[in-house]
Amino acid sequence: MSLDKLISIVIVNYNAGTLLPRCLASIARQTYPNWEVIIVDNASRDESLRYARQFDRATVVCNADNRGFAAAQNQGLGLARGGYLMPLNFDIEMTPRFLEEMIAAMDVSPLIGTVTGKLLGMAADGAYLDTFYSTGHILPPDGYVLHRGEGERDAGQYDEMSEVFGAPGAAPLYRRDMLEDIAFRGQYFDESLFTWYEDVDLDWRAQQLGWKCLYTPKAVAYHLGHPEGHGGNMWQLAISIRNRWLVVLANSDFKARTLFAILGYELRLLRYVVRNGYLSAYVNAWKQFFGLMHTAVEKRRWLRQRVRSRSSGDAGARSFASPAVRTGETDHHVEAAQ
Repeated sequence: MSLDKLISIVIVNYNAGTLLPRCLASIARQTYPNWEVIIVDNASRDESLRYARQFDRATVVCNADNRGFAAAQNQGLGLARGGYLMPLNFDIEMTPRFLEEMIAAMDVSPLIGTVTGKLLGMAADGAYLDTFYSTGHILPPDGYVLHRGEGERDAGQYDEMSEVFGAPGAAPLYRRDMLEDIAFRGQYFDESLFTWYEDVDLDWRAQQLGWKCLYTPKAVAYHLGHPEGHGGNMWQLAISIRNRWLVVLANSDFKARTLFAILGYELRLLRYVVRNGYLSAYVNAWKQFFGLMHTAVEKRRWLRQRVRSRSSGDAGARSFASPAVRTGETDHHVEAAQ
């Protein structure tokens, strides 16, 4: 088994129920044979851990408590042997050629550090939907990440390979070299975030350090996600709000246009939480933010220094020829970081 082309799939399990065996079954059906599975269980209390142990190609690690998604993913990625790493949500079901097409897209250029596929929705009963969950991350100036195509019916509008800002953490494929390059404090995902926005933070660091993310429509998977959203759970809402602030603080350029966009979003957010009775979650988010902002500030300083060093050529410029890919309305080449 070639470790260079080995895909290490890391699943963080937390009370996944019957979703986990369905996810694992979709891995077993892959046409690409060179993979391994690492399952990190965050103290599940249901039958899902039994399902994990029944999958004979999986390494299972059990935590005594819930360490959060980011820390558990880092734990599993630290055990991975492959040159390509795939954090995979347990509520994902991949079509048989998913891994094969993701690797093919990664091979377009050595500058591509992340690949994301066509993620369609899945109903609670397991039925596959023809509406998009995501075809990649879009990041507006206000720092509130959007899923390109979310909720749209698949009518072929995203059937061209294209460069996007980043990949949803549900089923990205990362190049190991990129993850090592952008790791902060030895962490790929920032563990202070616990869960949510850790993928956006990783996207943002990668973009600033010259790595590219490529969307391939040929890699299709189905994702259940959170059809009810985060608004109904005060804890989830507070963490989601807090983490967006932390990620923006660590990564944003804070130019005038960006600041106006952030202010506009915050005013809309405040109006939303007041009208819907979520003010306590908003206040709690601020309290948590101030307790964690020192990490975001330190990461910002580290990242600014890395970007300046790379821009000056101290880190060595990367320059590779690559085929043209489609972005928005124009074709262009994936270019080297300067």
